[in-house]
Amino acid sequence: MLDHNNKALKYDFWTKLFHWLMASIIIYTMLAGFSLHIIEENTPLWHFISRLNISLAFVSSLIFIPRWIWSFFRTEPQQVPMPAIQKSAAHMVHALLYFLMFLVYITGFFMLNKPVTLLGNIEYINPLIEHDNICDLFFLLHRYSCYLLFFLILVHVCAVIKHQYINKNKILSKMLF
Repeated sequence: MLDHNNKALKYDFWTKLFHWLMASIIIYTMLAGFSLHIIEENTPLWHFISRLNISLAFVSSLIFIPRWIWSFFRTEPQQVPMPAIQKSAAHMVHALLYFLMFLVYITGFFMLNKPVTLLGNIEYINPLIEHDNICDLFFLLHRYSCYLLFFLILVHVCAVIKHQYINKNKILSKMLF
């Protein structure tokens, strides 16, 4: 759909697909990751959630690469009018979201201190597995990067709510199918 200046009013199909796939997986993996600290360790439920979490993170990390590359080539829809400082803040938050997603993936795979099976049949062995101190450091980096990512996702959602319902500029419709 185009406006009178032939500018797209919505994001393209691939941008929306990448966004909602990643959002769904990230929301699940964050909730699952946080719940693993509450559920009794080494129970069947804990192992199921942990394996599913790692497998979905693996899938998400594979989706992340084309999503990030696509972000440089997609056509941007018509921008919502906003002050330059807000526009700069939005760009910064989006850049930090990409950086933190990348950091969460890297630290998540390097924190693993024993071999894991991804998607039921792909064996992954952390190349740093013999260095417990380094795995522990990656675990801490993973935990805190997850907290920061969670915070920035909240900022992102609050900005969408503000623009959609307070400013009434229908920003959400650009990302919906």
